[in-house]
Amino acid sequence: MNGPTFPGPVQGSNVLTGIHASGNAQQTINFHNPSAPRPRHVIAYERNEDFVPRPDIVASLESLLPMNSDEYHSAALWGLGGSGKTQIALAYAYNRCRNTPCSVFWVHADNEATFSQGYTTIAGVLGLNQEEDGHKPLKSVRHGIESLGRWLLVVDNADDLTLFGAGPATNRRKESFMEYIPKGPNGTVLWTSRDEKISGSLVGSRRGISVAKMTLEESKMLLETWMARPIKQHETEDAECLLRELQWLPLAISQAGAYMRRTDTSISEYLSRLKEEKGHSRVLKETVFDRHRWKDAPNSILETWSISIRRLKEENEISYTILHILAYVDNQNIPWDLLEAAAKFGGKKRPYRAPYNVREAVGRLKDFSFLTEHQTESHEQRFELHKLVQDAARYNLGFRSLREKEKERLALQSAATRSRLKRLLRSITGTHKPVGKDAVKKVVRDQAFFAAAALQIIDNLLNEKERLGYKESWADCERLLAHALRACEWAEMCDSELLAAGLLQRVGNYLDWSGRYRECQLAVEHQLRLTNKVLGQKHYKSIEALWGLGWAYLDQHQFSEAEKLGITAVKLAQEELGERHELTFKCKRLLIVSSQRQGAETLDQARQFMDESNPRIIYCMSDLANIYTDQRELDKARELQSRVCELLRGSLGDANRNTHGALCNLGRLHYMQKRFEVAEKILTELLELQRKSFGEEHPDTAHTLYWGAVIWRCLGQTRKAQDTMEKCLRIRRKVLGADHKDTTDASGCLEAWANEDQARDLRREGRHIDAVNLMQKSLEWWREVWGPNDVSTMLIDETLKAWDLEDRESRGDLTDDKRVIVDKDLPPIPVSSDDDQGDK
Repeated sequence: MNGPTFPGPVQGSNVLTGIHASGNAQQTINFHNPSAPRPRHVIAYERNEDFVPRPDIVASLESLLPMNSDEYHSAALWGLGGSGKTQIALAYAYNRCRNTPCSVFWVHADNEATFSQGYTTIAGVLGLNQEEDGHKPLKSVRHGIESLGRWLLVVDNADDLTLFGAGPATNRRKESFMEYIPKGPNGTVLWTSRDEKISGSLVGSRRGISVAKMTLEESKMLLETWMARPIKQHETEDAECLLRELQWLPLAISQAGAYMRRTDTSISEYLSRLKEEKGHSRVLKETVFDRHRWKDAPNSILETWSISIRRLKEENEISYTILHILAYVDNQNIPWDLLEAAAKFGGKKRPYRAPYNVREAVGRLKDFSFLTEHQTESHEQRFELHKLVQDAARYNLGFRSLREKEKERLALQSAATRSRLKRLLRSITGTHKPVGKDAVKKVVRDQAFFAAAALQIIDNLLNEKERLGYKESWADCERLLAHALRACEWAEMCDSELLAAGLLQRVGNYLDWSGRYRECQLAVEHQLRLTNKVLGQKHYKSIEALWGLGWAYLDQHQFSEAEKLGITAVKLAQEELGERHELTFKCKRLLIVSSQRQGAETLDQARQFMDESNPRIIYCMSDLANIYTDQRELDKARELQSRVCELLRGSLGDANRNTHGALCNLGRLHYMQKRFEVAEKILTELLELQRKSFGEEHPDTAHTLYWGAVIWRCLGQTRKAQDTMEKCLRIRRKVLGADHKDTTDASGCLEAWANEDQARDLRREGRHIDAVNLMQKSLEWWREVWGPNDVSTMLIDETLKAWDLEDRESRGDLTDDKRVIVDKDLPPIPVSSDDDQGDK
C-alpha cells in the first residue's frame, strides 16, 4: 500500500488519491485554496454606452481571440481611419473585463513617446520599479504582463509599422518595439492600424480583420444615436442617401449626426450642403491614400469635415484657429493651457488676441465632435483630437500632409504645384474663375501660419516655467513632450527651423535629465539636421548640437560613437571658434570622457594659457578626477577632487551648485575608499550649505540626503539612515515625480535595506535558505544600480560569502586549510543597536 494509512472511518465528501484509511478514527483534512490575484485594468477610455454592435466583425474577432482560451492569440483590426476600429477594440476589452477574470491593458502606438508613456502608466498599475535607464522599463512591463493570469493588451493606432520592425526595409528602425510586446500562454494581443500590411507582418496573414463600412441598419442606428432622435418615416430616403454619401463610415456618421443635433439641421438640408461640396473630392482623392477602397469611390469623410470646418469658421473664428493650430501637434493628451494659448495666438505682430471666451470656443469644437474630453488619473483635464480631424483641418488649408508625402516641402516654383493649388482653390471656393498667384501664396501662408503658431505656442509654454530641476518645469516638459516633437516635424514647411532647433535642444535636455537617453538622441539628431540645413555644419549652433548628440550617445554607453562625434566637434570648434573658445573646451571634455584618455594632456595644454582658478581648468581637473575614479585610481582621484573643491570654493563660493557637486563627489570618493567618517563630515557640511542656498525640497539636497543615508548605513546608524532615505524619497516624489530614476533609486534602496534586515532576522531563526535568497535579491539590486565595485555591493557580497562559509563549516564541508577569512577591511552589515535610539 502506498501513502499514509489512517484507522477508522473517513468522514467527508473529498476523495484523496494516495491516502487510505481504515478503523474508527476520524480524520480532519483542511485544504487551502488561495484566491486568484485581482485582475489589473488600464484602459484608455470609458466604456462606450452608445456603441452600435457590428455582429460580423465581433464574431470574427471572438473567433480569432476566444475569451476563455489558455493559449496565446493575436489579431489586428485594420482599415481607414474613422472606420470604428478603436471602438470595436474598446467594446471587446470591456467584454473581457466583464466575462472573464482577465487583466486588460491599453497602449497608444502612434510613436515612441506615446508608446513609452502608455507603458509607464501600466508599470505604475503593476507596481513595477523603473530604475533602469533607456527602454529597460518597457521590458519590465512586458515581463510583468506575462507573469499575470489571463491578460489582454490592446495596441491602438499602430499605423507606423516600422516602429515594430515591419514595413519597407529602407524605413525600418534599428530598434524594434516588437520585443516589448508580451507573449506567452494565457495572453491576447489586439492591434488596430490603418495599414493592411499589419496582416502577415505583426500578426499572421489570416489574423487580420478588415474594418470597413457599416451595414445600412448599423449606420441608421448610429445616426439616430448622434442626432438624439429617431429617423422619421418621411426622412428614410434622404437618410439612406446621406449614409451612402458618407460611405457608411462611423466617424463620418457621428460627425454628421453631432452637427445636425447641435445646429438643428435637417437630414435633407445637410445632404444638400454635402452635395454642394463635391469639388473637394477631386483634390482629397489625391491626398488621402487608401489602397483598400475602390479608386473611384468618393472620399466623403473629409467632405463631411470640410462642411463642419467652414461652418465653424462662420460661427466662431477662435474655434477655427484652435482647430488648425492643433492640427500641428500630437492628437492625444492635449492640455487645457495649450488650447488657451491657441485661442490667444494672433501671430508675430499681434501675439495675443483681444478678450475671448475660450471655454465657449472649445465647447463648439466638442459640439462638432472634433474634440473629446477626458480626465487623467490625477484628475487633470485632457482633450483628444482624432487624427483624421487633423488631416481634414490641414486639407482644409489646401495641402497634403507632410507625413504622407515624406515631409517634402511645397515647391511653389514648380508649375505643376501652382496648377494643383489653383485647382484646389477653385474647388474650395466653388468657382471656376481663374486663380492668381496671390491666392496660391495665401494657401501656403495659411499653412505656415498655423504650423509656426503651434511651434511658438509650445515654446512659450515651456518658457513660462523653465527652472532646471523644479517640478513645475519638468512636469510641463512631460505634458508637452509629444506635442513639441510633433510640432517640430513641420518646422521646415513654415521656415521655423531655428525655433524648432532651440525647442528640440530643451526637449533633449529634459529627456536626458529623465534618463530617456534614446529619445534624447532622436531629438538632438533632429536638432542637428535643422541647424546644419539652415546654418551649415560649421556654425556655432550646429557644433553645439553635435556636442549634445555626443553626450546622448555617451549616456547610452555607446563610447565609440560618442568619441567619433567628439573628434568631429573638436575639429570644427578649433577651426571655426578657436582653441580658447568655451565650446571648444566643452567639445574637448566630451572627447576626454568618451575616450577616457587624454585628460592629463588636455589639462596640461589648458594650463599653458590659463590660470588654475579659471573655470575651464577646474572643470578639466574634475573630468580627470572622474576618469581616475572610473579607472579605480582612487588616491589620484581624491587628491585631484580635493583641489577642485578648494578652487571652486575660492572662486565661486560655498553657495554655488558646482561647488556643491564637487563636495558631493569628494564625499563619495571617501565612501568608495571606506573612509566613512570623513565622508560623513563632508556630506553633513554640504547638506547645511544646500539647505541655506536652495531649501530642503530641492533635487540637489535630496541627492546629498541619499548618499548621507548610504554612509550612515555603513556606519551602523541604521535608524538615521532609514529616516534620511525616507525623507529623500518624499522630496524626490514631490519635486521630480514618482517615475523619475532618482525617485525609484531611493525607493529601491529602501526595499533593498528591508530585504537585508529581514534576511538577518530569518538567519537568526535558522531559515538559512530564505535568508540567503533575500540577501541575494538585495545584492542584485546594488549590482544593477551601482555596479559590482560599490562599497555597499561588496558589503553584501562579503556577508553572503561569510554565511556560506559558516554553513559549510557547520556541515563539516571545510578542512582547516580551506577556511577563508572574510576581508576585515570591510565592516559587517550593520545591525540596529541601542546607540541608534538617539539618531532619529
